Amino acid sequence: MEYLFANTGQEADVLDFANFVFSQAHRPHDFRTLLPKVYARDDFAPLHAIAMEEGRIRGMAALLPQEIRVLPGMSLSSGFVGTVGAHPYYRGQGIMQRVMDMLYQKGREMGLDVLLLGGRRHRYNYFGYERGGAEVMFTINQDCLHHALKQVEGEQVSLTPLAQAAPSDIDAANRFYEGMPMVAYRSREEFLAVLGSVYAAPWLVKQGDAVAGYINVSGKGVITEAAIPEKLWLPILKQWLQTHGGDVRVVLPQHEVKAISILHPVAENFAISDSVMLNILNWPKVLETVLAFKNTWCPLRDNQVVLDVQGEGRWLLEVSQGQVSVAQTTLAPDVSLTANQAVSLLFSPLSLLKQEGRSFANWLPLPFNLPEADCF
Repeated sequence: MEYLFANTGQEADVLDFANFVFSQAHRPHDFRTLLPKVYARDDFAPLHAIAMEEGRIRGMAALLPQEIRVLPGMSLSSGFVGTVGAHPYYRGQGIMQRVMDMLYQKGREMGLDVLLLGGRRHRYNYFGYERGGAEVMFTINQDCLHHALKQVEGEQVSLTPLAQAAPSDIDAANRFYEGMPMVAYRSREEFLAVLGSVYAAPWLVKQGDAVAGYINVSGKGVITEAAIPEKLWLPILKQWLQTHGGDVRVVLPQHEVKAISILHPVAENFAISDSVMLNILNWPKVLETVLAFKNTWCPLRDNQVVLDVQGEGRWLLEVSQGQVSVAQTTLAPDVSLTANQAVSLLFSPLSLLKQEGRSFANWLPLPFNLPEADCF
C-alpha cells in the first residue's frame, strides 16, 4: 500500500472513489452536486490524502483549507477534514489512521491553527478530535404560528430563491454575509456554490424592493444560516410557515445572543448541543481569539487561569479590565488535561457543569461555530 497526496489529473478517480464509498455506506451520492464548492472545481484532487494499491484508491480523506473570519481583523486559519472513507474490502487495516495522520502533518506544515470535522465522536477521538462549539436548535411549528406569532405581520417580508435573483440582489446578499462573525471566508464567485452545499437552498429576503439579507435552508429543512436584521426573524418565520406548512427548525450559534432572545419566547421547544469536532494545533492563538471574540458580546469577568494541555503546552489565560491575553508560563497549573479533555471542557455546552469549569468564571463555553455551508 502506498500513501501519498493525489495529483492534479486524478480528479476522476478521486470522485469515483468518493461516490462509490459513500453510496455503499449511505445513499446514492454525487459529490459534484453534494459539495460543488469543492468537487465542481477542476483542481480538487491534491486536497486528498490517498492510500493506493495497484493503481487503485483504497482509502482517502481530504483537507480543505479555510480562513475563519471571526471579526474584522481577527481570523483563524483552519482546515476542514471531509470525504473520509475506506474501501469496504480494506477496512480494519489501519488505512484511515495513516491518511488522517497525513492530514494532521499537512495541517502542521501549513501552519493551520485548527482542524475541524463533522462525524462520529468516538471514531474521531482516536485521531485527536473532540466535540465542541455550543449551538441552539429551535423548533417553530404551526401552534407557534397560530399563537406566539399571531400578531406578527409576515407580509412585510418576501422570500425568493437566491439562485433566481438578479445579480445585483445576490451582490447585496453577499454584503450581508460579509458582516457576519465567525464564518469561513467565501469569495463573491463561490458565494452561491458554498451556500448550496449538501443540497441546501438559500433564500433572498426582501422588505419591499430592498434586499434585507438571506437565509439558508438545509436539505433537511433547517435554517442553518441567516444574515438578516434580528427584527425580521419573526416575520420571516411566519412567512415560511404560512407558505411551506409543517414545522421549521432554526440553528443558532451561541454568539447570536439577540436572535436567541427573540426566538426563545415563540419557539415550541429548543435543544442545546455541540456543533463541530476540533483538533487544535495552535492553542494560544485559538484561545486568545475565541476569548476576545466572546468578550465582544459577553463581557468576561477579570480572572486568571493556568491551563496545562498535556503534550502541547502551559499557558496563563488572563482577562483584566476588558483585555484578553494568553501567554506561555511555568506557573503551577490550575487545570491539567489531555487535548481532547481540554476541548471538551472549554468548548462544550456542558462546561459549566464540570468541576474544572468553575475556575474560568463566566468564560465558558468558549465559542466555536461555523455555518453548515462552511463545513466539509
